[in-house]
Amino acid sequence: EAAKSLGVVILSDTQSAITVAENAVLSAGGNLALSASAENKISAKGSSVSSKEKGHDSNTSIALMYGELSGKTQVSVAQNTQLNAGNNVALKATTTLENSVGAETKSKDSSFAGAAIALAFSEVENEVYSDGKISAKNVEITSSLTSKGVYAGAKSGVSYCQDATSCVAEGV
Repeated sequence: EAAKSLGVVILSDTQSAITVAENAVLSAGGNLALSASAENKISAKGSSVSSKEKGHDSNTSIALMYGELSGKTQVSVAQNTQLNAGNNVALKATTTLENSVGAETKSKDSSFAGAAIALAFSEVENEVYSDGKISAKNVEITSSLTSKGVYAGAKSGVSYCQDATSCVAEGV
C-alpha cells in the first residue's frame, strides 16, 4: 500500500536597501535619517494522517516541512558623498526574523507507521556602511538583527480518531 504523505517547502526572501549614490549631497537643517528595515517570518505546520477509513487506504504517513528565510537589509553611503545635518545624522538597518515550522503524523491504529521531519534554516545579512563624509553634531550608525527564534518541531504518534480527519494525537 502506498504511503500518505505531505511535503511542504516554504522559501522567503526579503530585501530592503537604501543607497546614496557616489557624489551625492544630502543636507538638512535639523536631522537627517536614513533607515532600512525588514521583517521576515515563516510560521507553518503540516500534518499527515494514516487510516483505513474510507478514502484513506494507507498504513504509513510521512510529513515533511522545510522553511528557509533569507534576506538582506542595507544602508550604504558611497564614496565622495556628503551627508550634512544641523543636528543629527542617523543611519540604521533593522531586521527581525522568525522561522517556525512543524511536521506531524497521526495514525488511527498503533500498527501504522509515521515519520515526521521539520527543518528550519535562516540566513540574513544586516549592514550599514558609509564611505562618504558626514557632517553633524551627532552621528548614529546602527545595525540591528533580532531573531524571535528559529524552530523546527516534529511529532509522530498514535491518535484516537473518530474519523480520518479529526484525529487527536497522543503524542510521542
